[in-house]
Amino acid sequence: MKQGYLVKHIHSDNPRLSKFVETKSMDTFRKQYKNHTVIHDSEKLELKTKELKEKQKIYKSQINASKQALKDFPELKNKILRRKNQLLQEIEKLKAYADFLTSLI
Repeated sequence: MKQGYLVKHIHSDNPRLSKFVETKSMDTFRKQYKNHTVIHDSEKLELKTKELKEKQKIYKSQINASKQALKDFPELKNKILRRKNQLLQEIEKLKAYADFLTSLI
């Protein structure tokens, strides 16, 4: 720890009972750390939101591809539709989570 953040108050009768007291510079240091942490957290939230939106785009492109798959493979209609519904549900979950994270920023 940097010098100047703590001051030692020496007990005159018994030096073992001496106390360390924080200075104003320690309070300033703590506030700077807190501000840095808040900025770092908001950056992490923005990054996670961006990742979620990318996943949504990928899922949407898979849904669009499922239309072509239905034309090419009509015998797999049940599997294709089931997967399409799963993707739609995942998109809704991702969107809700992304909206929640955006509200925190």
